[in-house]
Amino acid sequence: MDLTTTTVFIYIWLSFLITSIGVGFAAYYVLSAPFRRIDCANLVVELNELAVATGSNPEDLFKQLGGRGLRGVPHARKFTRLNALMRSGQSFIESLRVFHSLLPGEVFGAMELARNERGSQLLAKLSRAHLEDGVSRAQNSFKLFSASLLILIPTTLMMSSGVLVLILPKFKDVLYDMMGELPEITVLLMSWYETGIARVIPVLLIMFVAFLTVTHLLGLSASHDTGSFLNRLFSRLAWLLPWRRNRIKRNFIWIFCELLDNGVAEEEAIEAAAAATKNSIVRGRAAKAANDLRNGQPLAKALRRFDRRADLAWRVENAGHGSATFRETLEGWTNHLSALAYKQQQSAFYYAFTFLTLLNGLCVLGIATIFFLPIAAMIEGIE
Repeated sequence: MDLTTTTVFIYIWLSFLITSIGVGFAAYYVLSAPFRRIDCANLVVELNELAVATGSNPEDLFKQLGGRGLRGVPHARKFTRLNALMRSGQSFIESLRVFHSLLPGEVFGAMELARNERGSQLLAKLSRAHLEDGVSRAQNSFKLFSASLLILIPTTLMMSSGVLVLILPKFKDVLYDMMGELPEITVLLMSWYETGIARVIPVLLIMFVAFLTVTHLLGLSASHDTGSFLNRLFSRLAWLLPWRRNRIKRNFIWIFCELLDNGVAEEEAIEAAAAATKNSIVRGRAAKAANDLRNGQPLAKALRRFDRRADLAWRVENAGHGSATFRETLEGWTNHLSALAYKQQQSAFYYAFTFLTLLNGLCVLGIATIFFLPIAAMIEGIE
C-alpha cells in the first residue's frame, strides 16, 4: 500500500476505535444509572441518620458536603445543588421536596415523619426495602435494556433496512425471471412486507428501547407533591403495575403500623401514612378510609379501601384484641407482599423478554421463508 492509503486506513481505524470507546462509555453511563440513584438515596439516608446519632444538625452536614471545601465526595454535584437550595432559605426537608429525584417518595415521606419524631426507626427499614427493591428493579432493567439494545434491535433494523429495502426487490425480480411463478407462501409474505406493516415492528421496538433508555437513565421520578399532575400520572401508572402496587401497600402498612404503635389516632395515622407514601392514589383512598373511621366503622373494614383481601382485615382485628403490636401482627403479611412483588416483577421481565425474542424470531422466520422456500422449490424442479 502507498502512503496515502496507509494514512487513510489509520485514520479510519482510529475513528472506529474512538467511536467504540465513546459508545462504551455512553452505554456504561446509561446502564449504571439506576445503581447510582440507589447509592445516592442510601447515602442521603445514612448521612441523615449519622447526623441524628451524633446530635448534629443535618442541614449543617449537607451544607458542608455541598460546599467547595471537600473533595472526593460521592455524588458531589447533587449535594452542591441541595446545598444551593438550602442556602436560598429553604429548610432541609423543603429542599429535598424540591429536589425530588434525590430520594424516592416513600423514603422521603419516612424522613418527614422521622423529623417529626414519629418514625425514626421506620426510616432505616424503608431504606433497606428500597435498596432491595431498587437493586432487583435495576438488574431486570439492565438485562432487558442490554438485551434489547445489543441483540433484538440490531437484528430487526438489519432486516428492515437491509433485507426489505435493498435485497428483497432485486431478489423478487430474479426469482420471477427464473421461475415465472413463486410459491404462495412466499408471495403472501412478500405482499405483507411490501404493504409497510412489517416496518411498524422495528419502529415499535425502537420506541420501546427509547422508553427503556429514558426510564433506565432518569427513573421517571415523580414530584413528591401529591397534588401535582406528574405525581397523579405516575401514581396511577405505578398502581397499575401489580409489583409496584404491592410494594406501595407494604410501605403504607409499615408506616401505618409504626404510627399506631406510637399512640397516634387511627384517623390521623391512616392519613399520615398515606401522605408519607407520596402516592396520590393511596392518599385518595386514605381520605375515604378516614371518613369511614369517623363515621364509626371499625379499622378492619376501613382498610378494605386499600386491599379487599380478608387476611388483612383478620390480622388487623387480631392486632386490636391481642397483646402484640400492630407491626408484629402484620409483619407476616408485609413479608408476603414483598415476596409476591418480587415474583411478579421477575415474571414480568421474563414475559417481556420472551415476547421480544419470539417477535424477533418470527421476523427472522418470515425473511428466511421468503428466501429459502423458492430456492427449495427450484432444487426440487431440477431434480
